Formats: sequence, structure tokens, C-alpha cells
Amino acid sequence: MGSRHRKLALLIAVLLLAAAMRFWGIQFGFPGLFRPDEEYLANAVLSIDRGDFNPHFFYYPSFHMYFNVVVWRLYVLVEMLLGNYTPPQPITQFLAQHPNIIYLMGRCVSAIFGAASVLLIYLIGRRFYSVGTGLLGAFFLAINPVHTLNSHFFKSDIATTFFILVALLFILHYIENGRRRNFIWASIFTGVAFSTNYYGGFLLIPLVAAKAFHALHGHKRLGPLLREYDTFLAPIIVIVVFLLLSPYIFLDYHKFLYHFHRMLFSDRVNLYNTMVQYGFTDYSFQAPLVYSLRFGLRHAMGIVPALLSVASIIYLVLRRRPIDLCLVLFVLVYFFIINTGKAVFVRYYLGIVPLLSLFVAVMLVAVWKRFFEKWGMRGAIPGCVVVLLVAAGPIYTTIRQNNLLSQPDTRTLAAEWIAKNIPPGSRIAAPLKYRYGKPLLEKGCSYVALGQDLERHQRRGVNYVLIDEHFLGLYSPPPNPPLAEELARQAVLLKRFSFSDQGSPHPIYDQLDGFYVPVAGFAGLDRPGPEISIYQLKPR
Repeated sequence: MGSRHRKLALLIAVLLLAAAMRFWGIQFGFPGLFRPDEEYLANAVLSIDRGDFNPHFFYYPSFHMYFNVVVWRLYVLVEMLLGNYTPPQPITQFLAQHPNIIYLMGRCVSAIFGAASVLLIYLIGRRFYSVGTGLLGAFFLAINPVHTLNSHFFKSDIATTFFILVALLFILHYIENGRRRNFIWASIFTGVAFSTNYYGGFLLIPLVAAKAFHALHGHKRLGPLLREYDTFLAPIIVIVVFLLLSPYIFLDYHKFLYHFHRMLFSDRVNLYNTMVQYGFTDYSFQAPLVYSLRFGLRHAMGIVPALLSVASIIYLVLRRRPIDLCLVLFVLVYFFIINTGKAVFVRYYLGIVPLLSLFVAVMLVAVWKRFFEKWGMRGAIPGCVVVLLVAAGPIYTTIRQNNLLSQPDTRTLAAEWIAKNIPPGSRIAAPLKYRYGKPLLEKGCSYVALGQDLERHQRRGVNYVLIDEHFLGLYSPPPNPPLAEELARQAVLLKRFSFSDQGSPHPIYDQLDGFYVPVAGFAGLDRPGPEISIYQLKPR
């Protein structure tokens, strides 16, 4: 097999690995819905499908919703051709027969965008560095924990990352050859990324700076380049594309401003203040930049790749290649903007983990060429050992997370048990400040807010209590001592569903995120979800 065929085989292997890591466990939680925010996108898609093009939800721009409407309609068309859907059967009946299909379609879209992002990192690495760098960067992204995990869900982050990489690919082409069409395409895809999620707009910085980097690359004067018409046209193209793909941001701007303000300011500040009141101080939480580095970057990349990514940024800056500086500029702009606010989620790193993966590959290849290439074939051995040491942590985390995603969630098990053992129409008292840890109820059962007075609940016909407890103490806190005493005195434990069948696990979670899959510390965990206890109140 020739060298070209070996490289192609390696690329195919990396892409297959990327796809496997993103589709494994993609039906997590079904028939329940346990990833926050998925329901908002699904409801918006169904609303648009019925003819209301206003999504009425602006925590995210609208392009990803419209894109998924197209995917949904293509899916329904295929089902019709296969004879599984017969017009004029109402689509609501079809959805009733396949209740999770809209979520599954959205998740598959994310998984495909995730695997395609791995291919884009390879293309960027191959074109502007080397084939080996492209393959290694693609491999690191294929196994990246935060990227693989979030590629499982019906959200817009992974698609945004994909379009960010497309825009950067055209920006780098422009820096290298100065062709105007590359600059225009970069502007268009910046608008697409911006309209997929707001942080795609950070691309405006490297887009505007591309003129300076092109001048630096070609040893040209910057002044004439800045006077070219495309310099002024580029921001206009970005805004026009953004509004064309998310038109109701302009047409329904009062609701957009309300949602945007809540998303960017009030919700994050309220969550931050709640965490402070709750007493969460781990990893210097009250210093967002320090917390982001100590916790967010560490668990977005893995401890060894995280350290190497910081070192690689320094290395790339010292090299002073325009291509390197452009990518580093985007990473630093993105990093410091997401850390200017409060409540920094680990998933906020999704926009830059592909580039950080590439940076690590660039530095490792440079080290290999400096010290080991002269050894010939023998030099491949220490190189492979180093790659495996760097990749070991992310691979372990990704496999453990995917394994958990493929297991029945405690909320799913609890919902099935409730459907079989609790009478239809029953009301169940539960802590309802946050619903993330609660099983989905069927057969007319419903939740009521749990109070301290269990006798009062019983007088009102509430005979069951559900408690969810978890390491995510904000979302699933244990019952306070008075309530625990009342439960012990006035209730009988019917069933308990635990995330661990043995041992005493000590998992690490993103405490900001109401998502019950850890980022580290998997020993002893058998399934995702909180510990759920179901009680029946004793007869009075």
C-alpha cells in the first residue's frame, strides 16, 4: 500500500471513529427528554413546520431551526415513500406513533455536523500545516470529550462549530492567496455561523483582521488592502446573511431583545448568584477566568491536552506565522469574551476545541520533527507513544460518557415503574424548583409542589412523594432534615432507583449544567440520572 493510500485509510479510520463516538448512545433518555433546551428547538421546528415561521424563541438564532425543518420534511417524505406515512393523516398522529423522532432527527444532524467538523480540521491541518498534522488534529477532535458528548444532542452548538471552521478555512485561504472570492465566502459563512448561534459572530474579529494578516503574509502594504471595497462589504454581508437566515430577530425584535438579554445577562447572573448562595466555591468559581481554566478547559480537553493547548498557543505566537496568528486571535477573542460574563459552562468551549486540538497536533508534529524524525522509522515509536499518552484521558472519558448515555437513565426506569404501579391520574408531590431530575409522567399523573406538611398533601388527595437526589446539589438536592423526618414517620418507601449498584462513586459534574452525565470520576457509576425515591404516604 502506497503512502497516499495509507493516509487515506488513516483518514477514513479517524472519520469512522468520530462517527462511532457521536452516534453511540444517541438515543439517550428516550422516551424521556433529559437534555435541557432540546424541547425548545423541537417545539420551534414543529411550529415552523405547521406554518408559523416565527420561532418565538430567541435564546438561539433561527437558522438551525429552519435547517432542521428541512431535514424533518425530507424524513417525512421518505417515510411516505416507504409507506409508513399516508397523507392526509395528520402529522400529529405520526408523531404520536413516533414520539421521539423529531429529537432523534435533530440529534443525528448534530452527530453528522460533529463528524464533518473532524474532516474540516483535517482539511485545515493538511492545507496549512501538513498531512500528519491534519490527521493528528482530526484524531484529537474525534475523541474530544466535550465535542463528542454534545454531538449527541438536538442543539445548535456543534453545527455552529462546523460553520466556524468553514469560515476560518476561507479566511486562511484568503490570507495565503489574497483572492477576493475567498474573503466573500468567509463573510458569508461568518453570517451563517452567526445565525446558527450568536457566538459565531466572534468570527468578525479574524475576518476583519484577515486583511492585516494577508499583508503580513505577502509582505505587502496594508493601506491599499484596507481601501478595497470588500473590506467594507464584508461586515454588511455578515449582517445580511444573519438576518436572512434569522429574519424574525428583526421582525419580532421586542421578543428577541427580551430573550437575548435574558440569555446573555440575567439568566447567567441569576445562576451565578444562586451558585454562590448555594455555597459552590470549587475551582475558584467566583473568579470566572480562573474557574474556566481550572475546570472548563481541563474537562473540555482532558488534563494533558489542556496543558499542551496552552503551551501550543505560546509556541504558535512565537512562530509569528500569519496563519497561526489568525487562528490564535480567534481562540483568544472567543476565550476572553465567554469568560467576561459569569456562569461559564464547560460546553462553552465547543467553539474552540477543534482549533485547540489542531494546535496540540501542530506542536507535537514540530517536536517530533525536531527530535525524532532523524531516527527514521524508529522515530515513529516514541511519536506514537506520546500521541497515546496525550489521547488516553480523552478516550477514556469519551468511552465512559458514551457508555453511560447508552444505559437506561434512572428517570426512565422510574417512569416505567410509575406507569405500572401507580394508579392513573395520581398526583405526586415532588420538589419542583427544577424539573431536570424528574421522570416523565404518563397516564394522567401529575406533579404538585412538595411542602413540609405531608398530612396537608394527603388531605388534598396526594398519596405519593418523589424525591430526586444527586451530586448536582442545585438541581437535585437531598430533602432537608425536617422533611426527611416527616418522610420516615409518615411514608413508606416503595421503590428506589440508583445511579450506582455498588461502591461509593465520586463523579465530577459541571455543577452549572442540569445534565446528569459527569465530566470525570466514572468509577462506580452504572447509569445516568439522579437517585430517585418513590414513597407512599401512610393512611391517616
